[in-house]
Amino acid sequence: MKPFLLRQLTCAIDKQPLELVVFKDQEFVLSSEQKNIINSRGNQLRDYDKEIMDGLLMNNRKKIFYPIYKGVPRLLLFEHPLIKIFSEEFKEQIEPFIQKGYRFPSDDS
Repeated sequence: MKPFLLRQLTCAIDKQPLELVVFKDQEFVLSSEQKNIINSRGNQLRDYDKEIMDGLLMNNRKKIFYPIYKGVPRLLLFEHPLIKIFSEEFKEQIEPFIQKGYRFPSDDS
């Protein structure tokens, strides 16, 4: 997920902005041509020079989070096998949020 997408995404439940927690990102070296195109469109280079590979999109109002997994934000409102995979792979990173009462929207708890 490119960082600029955060400005476009909203919570699937309350349609409000989300906050980003990055577990893993990947840097990209932009060519001069790419930089010129980005700048000519009035965009920020920092929104394009990395890819967020894994992390969370947080709704602090509702205490829910959505996974970003393998570069794709997953705004899932239902049970899906990916949630279990993500939870197991990033157990240590999400545990502090769970301790504070956060959950996936599909959790019954």
